[in-house]
Amino acid sequence: YFITMDADFSHDPKEISQFLKKRDPYDIMIGSRYLSPEGAQFYRKDRLIMSKLINLFFTAIFGIKCSDYTNAYRGYKRDVIERIVPETIQSSGFSALQEILVRARLLNFTLYEFPIIFNQRRAGKSKVSLKEMLLCAFSILKFRFTMRKTFQRYRSCNPIHAQSTADDTLCKSPSD
Repeated sequence: YFITMDADFSHDPKEISQFLKKRDPYDIMIGSRYLSPEGAQFYRKDRLIMSKLINLFFTAIFGIKCSDYTNAYRGYKRDVIERIVPETIQSSGFSALQEILVRARLLNFTLYEFPIIFNQRRAGKSKVSLKEMLLCAFSILKFRFTMRKTFQRYRSCNPIHAQSTADDTLCKSPSD
């Protein structure tokens, strides 16, 4: 099992136990800032708005119901990493997170979100800016259209949309 997190302590290492407790039967787990009212309480308003907009954008582009595409606090089963093959990831930087989720869904991996508190950064400076978000959006659109036929085949067999029921969504949350 692999866990990724921000090294600036915005992700609390104490929450790793949640990944380990809930990892079965899910292949990928995401700690979501948006599943509890306190989750993003330390986020600056401009960052919160930018993050929410980019998450809505990804939901619209890929049709996968997920509250926090952009959070790096994740756990992956080894099989996910081996089957996605990191060398084949077309996106770079921040957008690679979204591509990994989409590739995981195309491979029928399951995902679970659980609430976390996204803390104020204690070290370093954010690399995420409006420019980075726009580059991320462009990279994801490019990925989406290069994978067009794969998505068409996938959607015709497995319709997963933002309005889908809890039974057929990729992201499951504690309330599902």
